Amino acid sequence: MSTTTKQAGITPGPWYAKDGCVASESDASGKTIALVPSEANAHLIAAAPELLDALKRLLKYADWYSDEMTKRGRGAEELGDSASSDSVGGMARRAIMIAEGR
Repeated sequence: MSTTTKQAGITPGPWYAKDGCVASESDASGKTIALVPSEANAHLIAAAPELLDALKRLLKYADWYSDEMTKRGRGAEELGDSASSDSVGGMARRAIMIAEGR
């Protein structure tokens, strides 16, 4: 899936990693985003736009699911509803905030 990041200041994805360089596929020049001494870290960084997009989508679904379970009288506390929570939802919210510089 092709992912584009619409947040100001972030180079649109998708990104790719090659020889310790992370670059953007969004323009013909392959704009360099980062030079990374570890190939494994370069691949992780290159996945960042798609990971952020996927996490936001999963969290949106998790919030909907939690609301539906609450309506049915069942809890979904493990999803959490704040970034300060130790739940998986809290972890996701914190990761998104870090990625967005908040």
